Amino acid sequence: MSFFSTLDKRRAATIVGVLLIAFLSGHLMQNVLINSTPVASITAAPDAAPVLKSLEERRPLPTPPAATLMPILDQPVILPRRVEEPNDGERYANAGCAPKLFTTKAPAAMITLSLRAPCHPVRLVGIEQGSFAASAYTDENGRMTVKLPALETNVAIKITVDEVELNTSMTVPEAENFQHVALMWTGPQMLQLNAFEFGAGRNEIGHVWSGAPKSPKRASRGSGGYMTWLVTDDGPSAEIYSLPSGQSPLRGVVRLVVEARVTAANCGRVVRAKALQPTAFRRLSETDVEVALPDCDRQGDVVLLQNLLRDMRLAAR
Repeated sequence: MSFFSTLDKRRAATIVGVLLIAFLSGHLMQNVLINSTPVASITAAPDAAPVLKSLEERRPLPTPPAATLMPILDQPVILPRRVEEPNDGERYANAGCAPKLFTTKAPAAMITLSLRAPCHPVRLVGIEQGSFAASAYTDENGRMTVKLPALETNVAIKITVDEVELNTSMTVPEAENFQHVALMWTGPQMLQLNAFEFGAGRNEIGHVWSGAPKSPKRASRGSGGYMTWLVTDDGPSAEIYSLPSGQSPLRGVVRLVVEARVTAANCGRVVRAKALQPTAFRRLSETDVEVALPDCDRQGDVVLLQNLLRDMRLAAR
């Protein structure tokens, strides 16, 4: 019995020792080895094996199958609210190149129009004064300067360039001392206005036309009338004959003749135009003009159309 008793004591001591060793080993793993940064590394060669990471690093999640992958997009840029586009006038104003129109009076009841449109170089400019219409071009710098007779005492003028309209008005008291006749058309010139003053013949001093337009200064001196020529191939065109009638010593009849030169472009055609003529009350009236030109076998001929316009008469006082 004593042997067995001794054996039981040894077995109990062994068990206690094993338990103690296990407890100490667990304590060592929890408090010593885990808190150290590297667990183990292989330093024999850098490429032989990777360095083991700290035990504190989280292990990556397993990579999902390619079919389940979805791209991670950056957050889209939040754009500001769209601002309404400015109109043409605001755009030109913002660019510092809004068209500007300047008007000044000139001798013989003339008006000088000066357009400054730097954003409209080499553009067709429409010019309107009541029923009168003509056109001109800006230069490469967007500038245009033309002289236009004041057809009435109270003048209202509209200028149009690239759908931008400019309006101006002024009073020209001297306009009541002049009479005007205008011939207007659109496109290439086919008709020509001639004024034969007080019995003058062709190419004499009193023959006023685009080839010899005379000068407004001549009218200011009371020596006769003058011609204003505003012609373009693309827009409205006009020839205006202006004659001093008030405060002038001139008396007699000014014969008005329209000419048409027959060319390959107009032969056999009906040419249409408009005429502005003074009435008995010295107001301008508009008349439609239609001219049937000869056939093409008469190319080069000049046709005189003497009855399209009424003659201008200055009666003695």
